[in-house]
Amino acid sequence: MHKISDKMAELYAKLREKSPLRLQWFLEGRDRNELIAVFLGMLELVRLGGISLRQKNAFGDIEVAKTEHDMDETHFEMFDN
Repeated sequence: MHKISDKMAELYAKLREKSPLRLQWFLEGRDRNELIAVFLGMLELVRLGGISLRQKNAFGDIEVAKTEHDMDETHFEMFDN
């Protein structure tokens, strides 16, 4: 089982290194259960204002970017319940 908090932390760490990045790049090579955890974690990060999603045109790549709002990663664990 993959923890949502782990995927949130992983995505947020990648975005601190390089932002924006293609969502497809972050999803490649993951199994179904991990993809679900990544997707739910990503939605929570968007809701909390830590990341943004952008698609420039229909069927185009989706870009994920870190926002100026810094997240406290110690709170990510609450999303595992």
